[in-house]
Amino acid sequence: GTAHGAIASSRLWVLRDEYASYVRKFRLVSALCRLSLGEEIYLLTMVDTGDSVALYNRRIFVQTVNLLESGSPAPPISLRYPPQPVLPSFDTYAGQIQISLGAGEGADEHWWSRFATLSISRPDEVEGISAIGCLHRWLEHGISLAGGKDSLGFFVLYELMTGSLAIRILPSDSPYVLGALLLRMLPEKEYKRRDQLISILRVLSYNAHLAR
Repeated sequence: GTAHGAIASSRLWVLRDEYASYVRKFRLVSALCRLSLGEEIYLLTMVDTGDSVALYNRRIFVQTVNLLESGSPAPPISLRYPPQPVLPSFDTYAGQIQISLGAGEGADEHWWSRFATLSISRPDEVEGISAIGCLHRWLEHGISLAGGKDSLGFFVLYELMTGSLAIRILPSDSPYVLGALLLRMLPEKEYKRRDQLISILRVLSYNAHLAR
């Protein structure tokens, strides 16, 4: 009730920020420490939730529960969703295909000499739980055209899509589809280049009949 207390509370406690933290961590709050329905309804009269998706949805939810608790019919609710992030897409660069051997920068070198720089550790042909474990590990480490941590690069993707390497989760799964999916897990900086190696894999991913 002192002047010092009023200043401290106004500077240290921003009600909206505190409520936002409460909503964000609601699942971690002990049941005994949670606000009652009445307390939260009262709190919402002092908090502006209009520009926050999470707070707006919480307000709608609390108000609906309050109506149901009082025996009143609750109208259908309409929740808001956060904007979807714009993510890079492999297929955005569908036109980045270069297999020409014509003149140009570096044309005096054989581009296929790059194969000598690629690392490969051919994985075992596995199925079921073992395949899921391998995929989890590969995706956690990251896929790279040059090989990466697990030495899974161009050759493994190529063999998957041509059926030379049989890795399946279900017996009816297609290694070609798995290879095409893993191809799309490459870093953006690799699949956006105009490069012969990525172009070969890109052509196969768009033309399944060529991989047979």
